[in-house]
Amino acid sequence: MPLHQTIRTLCVFMVLISARAMADCPERLTVGWESWEPFMYLNSEGQLTGLDIELARAIGMVMTCNLVFIEIPFKRHLLELKRGKIDVASSVQYTAERAEFARYSNAYRSSGMHLIIRAGERKCYPFKSLEDVARSTLVLGSTTGYFYGNEVNALLARTDTAITHEAVLSDEQNVRKLIANRIDAFLGDPVVAFRVAQRFGLSKQIEVHPLPVHSTTFYLIGSKLSVSEATMDSINMALEELEANGALRGILQQYMPPVDIHNPN
Repeated sequence: MPLHQTIRTLCVFMVLISARAMADCPERLTVGWESWEPFMYLNSEGQLTGLDIELARAIGMVMTCNLVFIEIPFKRHLLELKRGKIDVASSVQYTAERAEFARYSNAYRSSGMHLIIRAGERKCYPFKSLEDVARSTLVLGSTTGYFYGNEVNALLARTDTAITHEAVLSDEQNVRKLIANRIDAFLGDPVVAFRVAQRFGLSKQIEVHPLPVHSTTFYLIGSKLSVSEATMDSINMALEELEANGALRGILQQYMPPVDIHNPN
């Protein structure tokens, strides 16, 4: 669904929404973001867009909340949210540690993490399990602050493997290091990896290893110091309204169209 149609649908829907979704809304909500296509990024015209951005705007419209977007690296974003300095984060996975300082919304999308490798090198890495990975000499990239699941995190923390682990600040850095043969693979969401690679004309040079390393669902979170239970309830009500109306599905389809991630080209 084109963006203008999505916005038109939301505007019509605003006339019909129930007052329950507007039950609690502070004067404004601050929402952190960092470049992570297709979920949050600046388009060719320098405008902030992406699945999470448009979803946040749609929720803000339903709740009649003023949103202020703040660019900030994800790891620092979580620290500032923990301190109550930023209110909301999106595309966050559940962990018990985060639940100590954040309120979770209903889940709004699911995804999976894989090893991203150079095109044509799948036979070089005949992994059938994470233990196979642990027995390899893989030079493995990751992104600082991202959660790859308990099993992967435990693997990265082990000292009895020959894996070399290199963490960077973005998927873009991982893609560039992979193409430059500075790493053998990196952990990532295939949708994100291919969007980043396409931007630099490199999508034909990477592929997804068939071993799934982590499947997960994603949430919005709000700081317990600045987002009340009532506000999070209102966010969830807005999500329910958007799902019932079809606007959520439209946003998901616009930014995450169905593709064969193993043969994206």
